[in-house]
Amino acid sequence: MRRQGGRRHQGRVAVRRLTVVLGDQLSWNSAAFDGFDSAKDAVWMAEVRAESEHVPSHKARTALFLSAMRHFREALRRNGVRVEYTELAAGRLGDHLAAAVERLKPERVVVVEPGEYRVQQELKEACPRLEIVDDDHFYCSRGEFRRWAAGRKQLRLEYFYREMRRKHGVLMEGEEPCGGAWNYDAANRGSFGKRGPGLLAAPRRFEPDTITRGVLELVEREFAGHAGSLEAFDWPVTAGQAREALKDFVENRLPWFGAVILSSAVWCYVSLGLALARARLRVALPGYEMKPSHGLFALLVLSPVFVLFMMIFTLGFGGFVALILIGVMAAKLDKAKGET
Repeated sequence: MRRQGGRRHQGRVAVRRLTVVLGDQLSWNSAAFDGFDSAKDAVWMAEVRAESEHVPSHKARTALFLSAMRHFREALRRNGVRVEYTELAAGRLGDHLAAAVERLKPERVVVVEPGEYRVQQELKEACPRLEIVDDDHFYCSRGEFRRWAAGRKQLRLEYFYREMRRKHGVLMEGEEPCGGAWNYDAANRGSFGKRGPGLLAAPRRFEPDTITRGVLELVEREFAGHAGSLEAFDWPVTAGQAREALKDFVENRLPWFGAVILSSAVWCYVSLGLALARARLRVALPGYEMKPSHGLFALLVLSPVFVLFMMIFTLGFGGFVALILIGVMAAKLDKAKGET
């Protein structure tokens, strides 16, 4: 977390800067905390019904956001950060922000660029002096994308994707993509056979704690008409849990991702902003880089054969036969090597 100071606020003193944190910006390393001083600044967060009703939401999605927000609030407070928090309330997000600005009278109001244009306009109307900073949650800011898109007759994700990989050196070998191809879309349309995918490790589960159980009860009561069930809710709701879910996916399901499409809980990382894109790649890339080479594969397969020969070698006359066979194999390998 990029902040200064560290003492806990007991009273309600004047606020130098009010930092707005939205439900999909729950990162300690967010640009919203650049220069944050817990002795002078405060964080503002709000749960608003309209954000779950603007577009009908599954109960699990609403519960996920509310639980993650409340866990992030508690994490901030444990670190001495003053948090002005509104639990589930009616009205618009912008109206609640305007009321907080009027009450707290901060010198500055700062927010990371919202992911939705609708939300950005609503907050800007509620607080005209709102300062909007670039979202470094992703590799590319909106401004950078606008500059890339300027003057192009066609906006194709493939070309933008290649430029980002070149710029940041992701899965690159010099100027060329690892493996020799930029994408493997043609190979990403596989399907399971009639018997299914076989034995895969069960996804990492996270038992709801007190905060999450309270949220589940709230959602069942307040959003009873929404689709979905919360009986098996076991989603990651903190940055630590999200990292565990990602690690589990990389270790147990990443090799199948693409060849046969599998969904994962990794989207929580993206949707909640629990970590930056770079942090996710640091975990995922070793899963690619540590794939067994053909030589290692051959070693694993052929080792039992050579062990068997050594066992025969220790059995008297069988050892003589084994030596002859090994010699023949060596001669054939030398001949094959010479031909190549």
